[in-house]
Amino acid sequence: SRRGRVRVAPRKRSRNKATILLLSTLVVMLVLVVGGIAVKVINSESTPEADVREYVQLIADGKYDAASKLVDPGANSYQRRLLSDKAYSGVKGAVKVNSITVQERNSSTVNVHVSLQVKDKYANQTLQVKLDESDWLVHNWKIVTPLVTHLAITPEDEFFKSYKIGSVVVDSSLEADGKFNYLVYPGVYNVEVQSAN
Repeated sequence: SRRGRVRVAPRKRSRNKATILLLSTLVVMLVLVVGGIAVKVINSESTPEADVREYVQLIADGKYDAASKLVDPGANSYQRRLLSDKAYSGVKGAVKVNSITVQERNSSTVNVHVSLQVKDKYANQTLQVKLDESDWLVHNWKIVTPLVTHLAITPEDEFFKSYKIGSVVVDSSLEADGKFNYLVYPGVYNVEVQSAN
């Protein structure tokens, strides 16, 4: 009877091991399938058009600080003084997004055309969006081209010394030639003479 007990015990262990191995394999397969589905869902939601729409909407809403964090304006700190929330005029609905469409696409670069209406003026620009290839699993797109334009103020005879744009003061004494040239996001800006010579 001792021998019978010894023979029965290993069979139960091997069945238990086989059951545990089978369950472990099924759990791993289930995790892989669920993970694969999750990655596909994430990649389908992360598109160049969606990223550009988010960026352009931040600009339209006057959230310039957030837009500058999302896409580097590519200018020195002096030229980007008006790319902040402080320069926003507060005019709601001044910028409307007419369309965001893909013009060209290859495996890692997409050109997205943006059509805006700023009050009664129309602005069009093509933004380049690149795939971040450091992450091979999840598609992360990065907007390379900033949606900026120049605001140039040329005072006659250097009469005006400084201007207030939103709550940002720009001073002609800081300018090499007395002319103002700053990068701005598409929008409506209130420009007030702050002081005169």
